[in-house]
Formats: sequence, C-alpha cells, structure tokens
Amino acid sequence: MQNLPIYLRACQTLSQYGVHTLPVRLAPILERSGIHWFDYQAYADSLSISSVQVVQQYGPDGFTNYFDGDYMVFYNPSLPPKRMRFTLAHELGHIFLGHIGHFAPLCACAGLTPDEQADLFASYLLCPPLLLQALKVNSPQQVAAWCDVSLPCAKRAFGILQQTRQTPHACLQNEETRLLAHFAPFLSTALQNSGETDSLMPPKHLGLARRL
Repeated sequence: MQNLPIYLRACQTLSQYGVHTLPVRLAPILERSGIHWFDYQAYADSLSISSVQVVQQYGPDGFTNYFDGDYMVFYNPSLPPKRMRFTLAHELGHIFLGHIGHFAPLCACAGLTPDEQADLFASYLLCPPLLLQALKVNSPQQVAAWCDVSLPCAKRAFGILQQTRQTPHACLQNEETRLLAHFAPFLSTALQNSGETDSLMPPKHLGLARRL
C-alpha cells in the first residue's frame, strides 16, 4: 500500500464520521467534524473584495484557514462538480493529516509535499481501494461510476487498486476492519443486486447520491 499512514487516516475518517455508502458524501464529514465550509464569494464578501481577487490570491480550487480553533474551508463553486468534490476532499486531507490546525500530524510520508499528501488522501477518501476490491472493480470507468469522480482521478485510484492487489496485506489493519463493518450493508446490497458478476457497475436503483 502506497503511503500506508495516509491510507489508514482516510479509512479512519470514513468510519469516524459515519460514511457507509458510495459515492462518499463529503458534506456530512464536514458537518460532523465541525468544519465550516463556504464558497469563494462568501470569503470575498467578508473582505469586500471580488471573487476574482480570491482566485488570484489562493488559486482556482480552494483553500483552508484555521482561526481561533475553527477550520474554514473555502471552495470555488464554479468548478465542475467532480473537481469540486476532489477539492473539498483535498482540503480535508490538509486538515486530517495535520498540515494545519490541531489534528495530530503524520510522520513524513516518503518525501511527499503537503499537497501531494492531500491529493493522495483525497483519492483514498473518495475511492477507498478496500471497498473497490470488495466490489470487484476492474476498470477506471467502474471506479468513476461507483465513486462519482473524474476519469483522471479514477485512473489514479485504479492504479492504486492494482498495486494493492499485487502486494496485499498479510492481515487487515484495525482501520480497515472498522471500514468494512461500516460498509457491510452497502456492499451486501450492491453484490446481491449485481448478481455477483465479475464486472460490477452501480445499479441505478441503488439511488447513488450525486451530492457533496
């Protein structure tokens, strides 16, 4: 597993904040962890500047501020929905990996920059390889369909999944066991509705939410 501590922190986040279906919804994680989230216009209005100036200062995607014990995530609402989801997951990575604020930081991860670590966390959070393996996913297109992510993101996640299959753990980590327990009803329903075929796509009648 590539950078196991980041992967386990993502598993822990999903279990701790009650996520139990795919695609992963980020709004409940933000709400249950007490993280405030606003769009760029709200930040611009608070400073009496334009949203264009926010983009110029912080970039086109998003950023996180930490003030007086509170996290505030800001995102660009003009992004395509799937990129917006990845941006929010990336910012959660900065928070839960301890790059900013009060969460305990991880040890240095194979020379990765904080942004690279946050990207990897976002991939693990939105496309958990343990769950994709349980769903018998065998293509990036299936990753994209189950996880509601862009194809480039799905291709990276599928590459991680293939590496995981080639070098499996000797046994499940505690965080993985808890994650499987949280997702057990979802996985059971998904497998039953698919007829346990070798090539699973999310059935439409599962009602997969396309929301943050």
